[in-house]
Amino acid sequence: MDLTKSILEAKSYLKDVQMEQLIFKIVKLSDELNCFVDWDEEDGEQWGRLMLNKRMVVLYHVKIPLIFVDDNFHKKAIKYLEDGKLGKIVVLNVDSWDRTDYSADFSVISNIVDWHSSSISKKMFSINELWFATV
Repeated sequence: MDLTKSILEAKSYLKDVQMEQLIFKIVKLSDELNCFVDWDEEDGEQWGRLMLNKRMVVLYHVKIPLIFVDDNFHKKAIKYLEDGKLGKIVVLNVDSWDRTDYSADFSVISNIVDWHSSSISKKMFSINELWFATV
């Protein structure tokens, strides 16, 4: 799956979304899902995660309204996040965080998502690798 369009779409929604409110809502979602928030804001991390028993269930970008949600939590997260009050957001369903089914045109999105890893392929990657290489 090519993520380029989804990333560009999320960036285009920035004018309608207050990211602070969205992040607050995601943190509240962690309570609903009995998860903890893994995000080092002071270190400048670009992604936050909601973790349940050491397993990622939500991955969210902190600068654009782009959220990846585990299959098992997708319906509950969508219902909670897409209440119409946050503006438009991009929520993508993930059935495997580790399957290398994803790609993106980094020549187009490098100003949005900056790849920091030379050890992970940009051609095909998993969502876990996307997080690791761009956090």
